[in-house]
Amino acid sequence: MTILIVVLSIVFFLMGLYGAILRTKSTNTRGSLSQAEYDKVAALLVPKRWFLACAITVLIGSVINIAPMFVHKVNQTERVVLMSGGKANKDILKPGLHLVIPYYNTVDVWTQELNQTHDRGGAASKDLQEVATSWSLNWRIKEDAIYTLATTVGHGLEERIILPTARGIVKSVTAQYTAEELVTKRLEVAASISGQLVKLLDKYGIASENFQIINFDFSDSFSASIEAKMTADQMKQKASIELERARIEAEQKVVAAKAEAEALKLQNQAVTPLMLDLRRIENERIALDKWNGILPSTVAGGTVPFINIDKAK
Repeated sequence: MTILIVVLSIVFFLMGLYGAILRTKSTNTRGSLSQAEYDKVAALLVPKRWFLACAITVLIGSVINIAPMFVHKVNQTERVVLMSGGKANKDILKPGLHLVIPYYNTVDVWTQELNQTHDRGGAASKDLQEVATSWSLNWRIKEDAIYTLATTVGHGLEERIILPTARGIVKSVTAQYTAEELVTKRLEVAASISGQLVKLLDKYGIASENFQIINFDFSDSFSASIEAKMTADQMKQKASIELERARIEAEQKVVAAKAEAEALKLQNQAVTPLMLDLRRIENERIALDKWNGILPSTVAGGTVPFINIDKAK
């Protein structure tokens, strides 16, 4: 469309220029023309003036339409490799407006935004259990590596670099742990994978910012055995807690019994003959309060017992 406008502008401009030349010639030769002949020439020149006006209008519109083709805007999260005749320039275009030559310069846009990759891949644990690891990785392209990546690898870094590298590391680290350790030492496994990813991706100019293990999926039989073992461990832990509680209660009872025995021992040590007399007198007084004054008619042994009232007094 733009090329068509340019062509039309040139045609109209040339036609208008031709009309102007004819007008100039007719003006110079007016003295040699009759009035009828001059009017005929003037009638021919009127369309030429319109052509010139249209040509100027189209030319101005073309300039307005074409001007943006010479300017390229780079957004804040972008970096651009400018291609000149198919060859990449080492100077990376940063955010702002930049002049380009249409059809000679082309722009190769690279984003600086954070990218996230998800994957789920199978592997084997140290004890040869099948495990599928689901994981996610946040990464971004380093600015100083854009020119190298543009001229060597190109776009599609996720398929060409990220996934092959991450999958290889995940398989390698997974093989160093048993299936049970993958569950119990999950954070350690993730840290090991993340550390290796940082080193390997840095060689490509890619910054690995966050690696997470989403889940480990095992076979149904192994998952059932793990669940059974966890249940057994929970029961064992519960029994251990109950045993400890029983031991503590038993120790508390022993301590209480020892305290009571010690108290009785102290009481026995405190008993004196005087205390025994006082207790006997107290018992006789209680018996006297309960006596109705009638002696028993039959007494075993033939002796009537009497309370020693004198002593009580």
